[in-house]
Amino acid sequence: MPFISVIITAHNRREFLLEAVNSALNQTLPRDEYEVIVAKNFSEYDNILKNLGVKTVFSNEQNQGADIVNALSYTEGDVICFLDDDDLWVPWKLEKVKEEFKEESLGYYRHALLAFRQGENINELIGKLKENDNEFIRNRFIDLSPVNSSSTCIKKDTLMKCISQLKKVR
Repeated sequence: MPFISVIITAHNRREFLLEAVNSALNQTLPRDEYEVIVAKNFSEYDNILKNLGVKTVFSNEQNQGADIVNALSYTEGDVICFLDDDDLWVPWKLEKVKEEFKEESLGYYRHALLAFRQGENINELIGKLKENDNEFIRNRFIDLSPVNSSSTCIKKDTLMKCISQLKKVR
């Protein structure tokens, strides 16, 4: 059984979904330790996702929170990580998440965001992160104060206590 369940939500946006999915699938954490579920309101890519071992959930909700609630019933992991369809993860993200959640009392984890611009080479950016290029990191990371779905992980049992509120999250 996977330790982490990744929920990717996509509402009417198809153009970046496969890149987001690939960033979730190309993690340094062994593939049997996490699963990927995509909640979307279109059927495009269903066969591709199935062949990649990704679960798909049709969800035509107007709120992202309701899409997440629909996907939760398909999750098996103890920890839920979110990824927006237009975001990417660094390859070691889930390995770091697993390490953090070894602390039994931890219920919620989030990290900083790195904004990148159209046309930038993602592999070069990831390389600078791997090298711990402090100047690059200082100049490019967005403060932890803004939070988006893709920087958030939470224990499933904690999340399940908030289902009614979660359904309302836009």
